[in-house]
Amino acid sequence: MTIKKLFRRWLERRTQRRSEYLLTQKNIYIFPSKQGFFFLLMLLVMLITAINYQSSLIYLFVFMLGGVFAVSIWLCFFNMQGLTLRLSEMLPVEAGEKVTVNVVADTAGKQRSGFYAAFEVGPESIWRMEQSFDVKVQTQSFERGVHSLSGIRLQTYFPFGLVRAWTWMWFDEAVYVYPRPLPSPEHTSLERNAVSGSGQVSGQELDNVKAYDKGDNVRRILWKHFAKRDELIVRSPELLSADPVHLEYDSYMHFGKELALSYLCFDVFELHESRLPFSLSLPNVRVGEEQGELHLRRCLRALAECA
Repeated sequence: MTIKKLFRRWLERRTQRRSEYLLTQKNIYIFPSKQGFFFLLMLLVMLITAINYQSSLIYLFVFMLGGVFAVSIWLCFFNMQGLTLRLSEMLPVEAGEKVTVNVVADTAGKQRSGFYAAFEVGPESIWRMEQSFDVKVQTQSFERGVHSLSGIRLQTYFPFGLVRAWTWMWFDEAVYVYPRPLPSPEHTSLERNAVSGSGQVSGQELDNVKAYDKGDNVRRILWKHFAKRDELIVRSPELLSADPVHLEYDSYMHFGKELALSYLCFDVFELHESRLPFSLSLPNVRVGEEQGELHLRRCLRALAECA
């Protein structure tokens, strides 16, 4: 294990997860960059030359450039000092997709520039110089479940690239990863509700569907009909009733847990696109009959948390 990884682990152990970070001298670290080390080596060679040849001009250049290096440490620190950083609301993400978070920064009214932000695994994002700004930072994908965010490194080489100031942040936001939506090869819970006569969904017969057109939501495609007749048709959302639908885990449990959750996730998105009220029953939780974006997020979180 490298010294850099050991240092990062030590920082993680001594830093509590929090929702907001204020950068001060307690959590900002400064060290010469690669260019800075070459710059210091050049100053050392110049100083040895000045001593050997007793050259006042070379002495002058050494002290001037040394002053530039000292000032760059000061400016680099104050470019980062005083920043307040937090995460905007995190939405549930699909299993297998890369997680992207939005980091919001308040610059306390100062002009700042030259920031780079990145997760432990992921590409760096560059922040522009503004009074307040946000940046999207991307990390690796996760399996279904609830996960903690890895650390985010923020660094800057301002103003000359001779020194690097950086900090690590561990936010307490959880990542809810819902299963990948998959259409069921059998009758879905929606079709079971329609056949049962419980009044949950009307319009599931073939006279309430239409041929697939470019731009239609693929989640409304009747895949079983396509498998039988090689014909793409979709449910017409305007023909569906507004009666609530009851999605139940027991309808798909014979497929196994992960497939059952993927089929339920598909139904959740389908009903949300159709603007129908619905409830979701899982082994460990039940989400009541509602509709809208907030209800969708609750259902996706419940699917992610399902043990």
